[in-house]
Amino acid sequence: MNGNVLLPETIYARNISGENFIEFRFDSGTKRLYEITLVAIQNNTVKLLEDRYISTKVSINNEFFNCYIDEDSDSEISLPMQILRSETSISIFWSINDLNYYSVSENCLIGVDRNNFLCSISIMKLSKEELFEIFGF
Repeated sequence: MNGNVLLPETIYARNISGENFIEFRFDSGTKRLYEITLVAIQNNTVKLLEDRYISTKVSINNEFFNCYIDEDSDSEISLPMQILRSETSISIFWSINDLNYYSVSENCLIGVDRNNFLCSISIMKLSKEELFEIFGF
């Protein structure tokens, strides 16, 4: 249609905690995650770490994941977020109980709990410029 890309019907999952706000978009037909938007970050909630810390905490399962997604087109929670930042990566958690990690792209992992609820996102191999765009520092 005139070169425009048609976006899938979308299910939104949001976590808003204080000034921290992250939004996930899932295709309502396939239930696959297709977009993550970090809408706002409260800078004083960001903890700086060495890369080694983030990578050693993660055991990756590369099998296809099936996170639970509410069939509602809009799902909003308000769980406190922990934001970890290193020189090349960012991890955002709103639960830390027994997470399994799944690769959704080359440098992006999601963490789900034992009930398959989405609980974290990690993005790796970011440049200093990309991190500055995200955090402003």
